[in-house]
Amino acid sequence: RKYPVMDRRVSETYAKDSKATLRNKLSDPYVKAIRWASDRIGKEGIVAFVTNNSFIDAIAFDGMRKNLTKDFDTIYVLDLSGNVRKNPKLSGTTHNVFGIQVGVSINLFVRKKDKTDQSKIYYARVDEFWRREEKYRYLDEKQHRGNIEWQSIQPDEKNNWLAEGLHDEFETFISMGNKKAKSSKEAEFVNLIQLEI
Repeated sequence: RKYPVMDRRVSETYAKDSKATLRNKLSDPYVKAIRWASDRIGKEGIVAFVTNNSFIDAIAFDGMRKNLTKDFDTIYVLDLSGNVRKNPKLSGTTHNVFGIQVGVSINLFVRKKDKTDQSKIYYARVDEFWRREEKYRYLDEKQHRGNIEWQSIQPDEKNNWLAEGLHDEFETFISMGNKKAKSSKEAEFVNLIQLEI
């Protein structure tokens, strides 16, 4: 379903600031809901959503993460994991709080009137292999963000929040190909064909 205003806002912000080549995941309704809420709360407020957790570390969401850190003073992300597609060792939907196959997170985005230059990002994650009941028990025990042991996150220059396992040397590798080179090769091929005709 199309939402012209929200689609435009996502395009003007999250997609525009993304370095990813494949950005179609930004059309997910939860992304639009976060963008809409970010615009609606004005100079001060809290946006709280339980959503898909892909935005935390997926490449396509780098622009979204960049904008979240610009838009909010403090961000809390409680990652309930449970993504069967990322980890096939998880059994069906028994490891997910909603009995679905995508991961889930509880997110609090806090904006204050006097925005500071540097956003604070706090992250916590439950064990990947906990079953639904164990996650429920954890949430019942904690009940408040003040009872959770948060890890402070410092985004890198590529707007990665979770950089564990990422290697910076990837950028130094010689490119095997890119879209610009591909399009120039295709243009050469078309010109060659036209010359032969």
